[in-house]
Amino acid sequence: MKIFLIVAAILFAIMILLPISKKEYWWIRIFDYPRVQISTGSILVIALILIYGYTSWPMIILMLILGAGTIYQAVLIYPYTPFSKVQTLKSQNLEPEIKIKLLANNVRQVNKNIDKVLAAIGNSDPDIIVLMETDKTWYEGVKHLEEKYPFTLLEPLDNTYGMIFFSRLKIYNGKVKNLTDKEIPSIHCIVELPSGDKINLYCLHPQPPTPHSDTEKRDAEIIMVGKEIKKTGEPSIVCGDLNDVAWSHTTRLFQRISGMSDPRVGRGFFNTYNAFIPFFRFPLDHIFHTKHFRMVDLKRLKQVGSDHFPMFVALSYEPEKKNIKDIPKPDSDDHEEANEKIEQVK
Repeated sequence: MKIFLIVAAILFAIMILLPISKKEYWWIRIFDYPRVQISTGSILVIALILIYGYTSWPMIILMLILGAGTIYQAVLIYPYTPFSKVQTLKSQNLEPEIKIKLLANNVRQVNKNIDKVLAAIGNSDPDIIVLMETDKTWYEGVKHLEEKYPFTLLEPLDNTYGMIFFSRLKIYNGKVKNLTDKEIPSIHCIVELPSGDKINLYCLHPQPPTPHSDTEKRDAEIIMVGKEIKKTGEPSIVCGDLNDVAWSHTTRLFQRISGMSDPRVGRGFFNTYNAFIPFFRFPLDHIFHTKHFRMVDLKRLKQVGSDHFPMFVALSYEPEKKNIKDIPKPDSDDHEEANEKIEQVK
């Protein structure tokens, strides 16, 4: 048991320490994801060391490292618990003309349960639908939605990065862009609310960290959009499977650079992946918005046969009010790092 606990303690210490580095290597960045699981494992190892009375100096040092690491991870995770203050304030406005409802789902290309996705759409009645990992088979299965959602941007692909966009709200300047990789699209458009107000919408699905792909392109795509949003100062929403967790360095850098709010803060993790493995779930699917909005509703919907749960959000456009709070400001180092990330992929 002693050898097992030593090995476990060392492994958990490595998993805690590696992500502190800002390097984009996939084998480092994957440990951004399981902060909750690593913390739980670390606490269990510390408890077992104490129960078995292994209190030699090397074990005490290992326990101190694990304890400090667990506290550090708890600080990162804490904002996404109900104990934290919210960033996005709740709307009390009942005017339907200033509301926008959006459903975003990575449907998993090999998933054949198109009917379940359609049921989720029917039950939540969104104004905008963003489906990722959609190929031509998926498009054929959902294209009848165009009758109700006549404004579309379509990029079905067979490489697991296809994207299909449906809207019943008018859209302008709709474009499918390839920001960092010619094989990976993102959708950009202006959406007109029933009130006549216009907002920018960005739908993203960059690559995850894998043995075949580090995170330079993912990080650069996210930061590019963040810088554009900050530069325009216009009402904007970002949604999609960003293949990054809410508490990662890159996501937090994106928030500081863009000034956008995360409606999950103070409300919960809203873990969307992996839908098949309850203990290994992470918040990979995101919805961010600028200061012009308040939140009406935020939900993780029922499983639809994909490894990702759908996310649903309803926002209220109330630019005259103070809608968000406690958004950290970027410093000179943040701007320098953001520019470096973008330069890496040029």
